[in-house]
Amino acid sequence: LAAVGVLIFLFVISLNSLPHAIINSSALPVNAVKFIQQHHISGRVFNFIDDGGYLEWALWPDTRVFIDSRADVYDKKVIWDFVNITRGNNWEQLVKAYSINYFLVPYADGSRASVSLSKILAREKWPVVYLDKRYAISVHP
Repeated sequence: LAAVGVLIFLFVISLNSLPHAIINSSALPVNAVKFIQQHHISGRVFNFIDDGGYLEWALWPDTRVFIDSRADVYDKKVIWDFVNITRGNNWEQLVKAYSINYFLVPYADGSRASVSLSKILAREKWPVVYLDKRYAISVHP
């Protein structure tokens, strides 16, 4: 039994030390994460579902993601709040309720949610501190 525990521990350790070379930087916010780490941005991030798992892996324990692709483990209210924030519905109150410190938004994918949220953040004066070809990071003013 102790041997099984040691094997599980070693497996978990090996996952955390996967080489970044195997990470698809064209599909994930790799450079945005480097920026977050270099500038010591932490707290709760509002992120899109597709990026949640990578963000948890790369930024834990300094950052808590809003959501990831494991929709079955989230309360339906969290999923609906995600939708409402991306649509701009009551988003300011939801941001306060969830103590969101910053947004990591995939604006270049052209989705309605990305475009809508990018416009909301710009209008509400959440400063953009990072911008690359796919992602923007806005921090709480």
